Amino acid sequence: MVAASLTHAHPPGALADAVKPGADPAASIDAAQDQFLHACAPDVRLDGLVALGPVHSTKADDVPLDDLEVDLEAWSVAGLRFLEVSTRVQPEGEDDLEKFTARAERKQRELQDAVRGRGVELSEHTDGKTRRVLTALAAAEQR
Repeated sequence: MVAASLTHAHPPGALADAVKPGADPAASIDAAQDQFLHACAPDVRLDGLVALGPVHSTKADDVPLDDLEVDLEAWSVAGLRFLEVSTRVQPEGEDDLEKFTARAERKQRELQDAVRGRGVELSEHTDGKTRRVLTALAAAEQR
């Protein structure tokens, strides 16, 4: 999956102001972000944008888990609760695509085994967390 982002610093309180009832959440998007959005996703329209939430999340990086270092993200939103456990695999000096892929697949199996070994059931969801969160928020908004 291809992903991209463009960030911009905003003054303290800007997010709270952008999501107040009656506020225009798109107003906090600056010209560079708007240009980036139109270049990357020209079909995405910001008119009618509404704030959804809240989303509660906590993140911890570089947590030891067996022989791995993992990142943990706990999410709670609109009745949906989940924990994401991830690790990164970086290319090494002499890696070709085959060696890198094999090493990444091995790390994935190690991660799955470490999580299952703690009695945690792995999700069968194929959607990413952003889609799952937005779907839950949209469904809650319609209720």
